[in-house]
Amino acid sequence: MNTVVRCLRAALFPQYVFEAVPVQQVQAALRDAFARWGQPQALRVDNGPPWGHRHHMPQALTLWLVGLGLDVIHNRPYRPTDNSRVERSHGVLKRWVEPAQCPNFEDFTQRLNRATTLQREQYPSCSGAPRTQAYPALAHPARPYTRATESKQWQFHRVCQYLAQHHWWRKVSQTGQVSLYNRNYSVGRTYQGQMVSIHFEAQTQTWVIEDVQGQVIAQHRFQALTSHGIQTLQLTHKKRTP
Repeated sequence: MNTVVRCLRAALFPQYVFEAVPVQQVQAALRDAFARWGQPQALRVDNGPPWGHRHHMPQALTLWLVGLGLDVIHNRPYRPTDNSRVERSHGVLKRWVEPAQCPNFEDFTQRLNRATTLQREQYPSCSGAPRTQAYPALAHPARPYTRATESKQWQFHRVCQYLAQHHWWRKVSQTGQVSLYNRNYSVGRTYQGQMVSIHFEAQTQTWVIEDVQGQVIAQHRFQALTSHGIQTLQLTHKKRTP
């Protein structure tokens, strides 16, 4: 429930901007949802903050979910049909809650709680039965989650395998460097202005940089890639300002 509230409030109330919500709060909301409903097999996400674009480097929140054993599926941009059931559900809740009539966010939250409880536990939707009666297994999660046991469930090798399945392109700067997670890695001034391909080697935990012909021109170990860094969402390096 908290996840729904946090994700919808930006669209319904202009004073709330979802992009400005700290990523740690999004992680906390997901943990609350997992504890209530269990851990899903997959999570379908959009292409904006805090998830990042499917063609960009995976964000820390995505890698945290991967480490938990979830498949993270990015919707195609401008393709609401990729997530049609959720989009339709949001539309139904918006009509039931009437957010434009809510004087403040607290009143909106109360209305949304009442509407979701009605839809889930009372509204006859499945052959005349409410959802909780039609699908009693929902009350008994197949993949239970608790915050206390998260560290035992989370596995670092899943993240490495996930990264190894992708590759990215970067343009070499005038100083002969490329930036990955806000860290600069040397490629060589010879390649300045050129496009290079980058992939991750899971076993050695290194970035492998290749030219357009597929020749390896640089390799760098990604020191920031640690279990602690990902789980605390501190994957991106903060550059010092001069």
